[in-house]
Amino acid sequence: MSLRGTPVHMETDNLTAAKAYSRKDSGKHFTNLGAAGAVVVTLPTDSQKDDVFHMSVQAAQSFTVNPGIATEVFRLVGVAQTAGHGIVSSTLGDVMTFVNLGAGVWQCRGAVQGFTAN
Repeated sequence: MSLRGTPVHMETDNLTAAKAYSRKDSGKHFTNLGAAGAVVVTLPTDSQKDDVFHMSVQAAQSFTVNPGIATEVFRLVGVAQTAGHGIVSSTLGDVMTFVNLGAGVWQCRGAVQGFTAN
């Protein structure tokens, strides 16, 4: 993939256990490839507006993404979820991008057929 002739590289983390991210990880792609059980990801507590995290389900295991701060809200398909609650999917091929809109709100974008509120 390229943008105006410049190669685009996105660092990928294949997770097999729980992980908490920091703001410096913005732009990364994280998956559950190779996981033999459930994986839980926590978005950063130091996140700021316009930070972006990408996720894809690549193993048929539960893959949960939680906000980093209990008062943060995920907006899934335009609907605000309960503050502090994450989303989960075990549907192979599901992808989601999390964009920090500021003011404690994360917009969730992607193929959400298997994602549900947690």
